[in-house]
Amino acid sequence: MNSSSHPPGHGLGRHRSPRSLSWLWYRVVFTRWNVLLVAVVAFFWVENDFENRLYDAFVAEVLRPGMSEHEKVVALMQHTHDFLGRRGRALPAADAAPFRGPKRAWLHSGDLQLLEGNADCGSYATVFVEACQRVGVQARVCQLRTGGQSIHVLAEAYVGGRWAAVDPLFGQLFYDREGRPVGLREVISDWAYYKDRSPRSYRNVGHDPEGVLYTNWSRLPPLGPAAKFVLDWTAGREYAETISVRTYFLNTYRVYLVLALWALISYNLTRLALAWRRRDRERRHSRRRHRSRSQPVASSPRNFPALPA
Repeated sequence: MNSSSHPPGHGLGRHRSPRSLSWLWYRVVFTRWNVLLVAVVAFFWVENDFENRLYDAFVAEVLRPGMSEHEKVVALMQHTHDFLGRRGRALPAADAAPFRGPKRAWLHSGDLQLLEGNADCGSYATVFVEACQRVGVQARVCQLRTGGQSIHVLAEAYVGGRWAAVDPLFGQLFYDREGRPVGLREVISDWAYYKDRSPRSYRNVGHDPEGVLYTNWSRLPPLGPAAKFVLDWTAGREYAETISVRTYFLNTYRVYLVLALWALISYNLTRLALAWRRRDRERRHSRRRHRSRSQPVASSPRNFPALPA
């Protein structure tokens, strides 16, 4: 049967019509890559929501309305110290069977830091900083270094307009001679004073620290040094030396969620642009073909033989 016998608007071939917006939508949305990206976004959204709720419950145990920033920092530091210490006695080691696998290797996010039984200094600092972020207190992860080696991981919290050194592993918050919180640089510059006034267990962190490192730029060459060079040039050397990049990646699920959303949006915008371009090209071709068919064909004159008289 000739396709022209179908009435206008018939469903046959409707998705292939260059004038149909439903065809454009069909070409963009219903693809296998879109289904995969949507599933990835949904997975990381669920994991990110779970981690946020987990930390909200974690901080709700100790925070009360009307607490100052200093009181929040002290409460969260002590809660992190006690909570992870109790879990170390109740749960298996991090290298045991329940904590091995791809999730711990590739998605070692803040929720697993709360679950591991033998949390190290980095886990204590991570939990404390992410808990501070959930209550609006600015905090960052830091490293004490000696001889170019990292000897201890702790944190700093922004309290009263200045950075305060916090070590949740030992439950230690550093104060100067006037009773004000001090940052790690001040602690290292007068280490003999602060070491003598620290708990005896804290004096066994290794060697006496010689410096503090906020971001190990050399860990990912050549991207790390290049990023530091750009920050030195644009934001200043002081900012590049004190920014803690690790602080922005504590919730790994949120990072992957942002990347998956970016991939999903970029993929669909690209396909939409390509489909729209193809649709426009097909419409122009259809109009040219329609005009060529509608124009009358000029007939050439013919010489007929003369009729006899």
